[in-house]
Amino acid sequence: MDRKEFIEHVRRGSGKFRVDEIKISFPNVEVRGSGVLDVLEHCFRLYVRLPNGVVPPQMPRGVVSQEEFGTLQGIIDHDLSFEAKNVPPHHQHSGHNGRSTLRYNFDAIELSPVGSDNQTYEEIRRSLERLESPEATQETTSEAEPSQQQNASSVTFSGLLRGFKLIARNAGTTIVERNDFLGERESRRNDTQCGDLSGDWEYGLIERGEDVEFHLQLKSGRGSAGASQDLAVLDAFLKAVAFIHGQHAWPFTLQFRRDHKLITDQVRPPKVAKRSPHQPFNERIWFNAVVGSLQWDFGLALKKAYAFFRQDNQLTDEVSELLFLCREAAGGDAHTTVTNIALCSLLDSAVNLVFEEKIERQQTEGASAFNDARSKLLAFIAENSAKMGRVSEEAWRRFQAIISNSEFYAAREKFRSVGEHLGFKWEGDWQEIFKFWAKWRSRLIHRGSSRDEESVATHFSIGSRVIGAIHMLALKLMGYEGVMVSSTFEDAIRKI
Repeated sequence: MDRKEFIEHVRRGSGKFRVDEIKISFPNVEVRGSGVLDVLEHCFRLYVRLPNGVVPPQMPRGVVSQEEFGTLQGIIDHDLSFEAKNVPPHHQHSGHNGRSTLRYNFDAIELSPVGSDNQTYEEIRRSLERLESPEATQETTSEAEPSQQQNASSVTFSGLLRGFKLIARNAGTTIVERNDFLGERESRRNDTQCGDLSGDWEYGLIERGEDVEFHLQLKSGRGSAGASQDLAVLDAFLKAVAFIHGQHAWPFTLQFRRDHKLITDQVRPPKVAKRSPHQPFNERIWFNAVVGSLQWDFGLALKKAYAFFRQDNQLTDEVSELLFLCREAAGGDAHTTVTNIALCSLLDSAVNLVFEEKIERQQTEGASAFNDARSKLLAFIAENSAKMGRVSEEAWRRFQAIISNSEFYAAREKFRSVGEHLGFKWEGDWQEIFKFWAKWRSRLIHRGSSRDEESVATHFSIGSRVIGAIHMLALKLMGYEGVMVSSTFEDAIRKI
């Protein structure tokens, strides 16, 4: 079996493969044997049969930490070598005729490179020179060693996003059909979005049926300092693509090459990544931009998102996590009320994040005065509450608890400060978003089971408006200005 056949079987979501020479290495134990690889929709499952008389390792109990994970190697159907990283310890054990079978689940397979895929362009060139040179009777030690050079002038990523749909296209594919009777016919399909991602990188997104093929490559004449930096570029690119399209951009297949040498050849289970109906942009915006009804540039929006996710800081990491959680919450697996509760909480988190990272640190004088006043009030209550009588003392104790938990900025002030910091108008704009959020967040969290005429009518627009507000914050942090979708279910578009 070759790579192409294996990937096609995995894509169909079915198939069992014989695996030999299995070796799984954990920190304190090594497992060897043969078995069967089962392709499931959400994971790969490997059944490892141990040799006769071999006692299986002890099954872990409780929560398993990352430090207890291992690495796996094996050969599929006699031909296809592979490995898997971050393999959890087995969680099922069965026995038959004195032989034990262990079950392992993992979410990615790394296919091993073969032939020239193990070499860079320079190594291939030297090999050809040695073959052509009559004087070269044997390789020198230096020539035989693989290249350890970190710098590379050619870096490419390519892969497939299953069940993905583009919202914009600026290029296409020309198809030439030749028939003995009809002759040659040419047709064109508008299926590609491509352009510059930064000064060093360029990208291409190409529709392949219901999937999208992605390409990311270093521009000609540019250099790469190392594989880890290249992977950071890919990570930021995929996060930007996911944000703009409202769907996790998790590659089904991924190939990573540096100067031709294959660094990564990864295959994941065939499950389509979760998609949210809520996107900051949509095809309607793109189409209206194409016909000239409004100004919008997909490439510019992608660049802004990429540049933001490329930063290595706490704010970027948390925004990325918030957007991921938004897609998870709105992805359709939960009841709408549960989704709305989650999204209202995520908007609260987004506002607090921006406030704490961008504003609170600059408000030390006001916060210090507030804390001083609160301390004095608490000291006064503690000193005098016992003198007020039993009933009054209980009232003062409750008042003490309220003051103890009070903050310099309440939710309204945080919303306003964040909005003004990012350039949103308060009256008639950001304030209305706050009022809508504050009203429904309280009702959903404290009485989410309540059903009245207003809540039923607003049921679907709550999450739509709230996630639109989260996208507003994210886009502003990215430095984006222009049109966006403020509420998908209400078909509302605005400028920020």
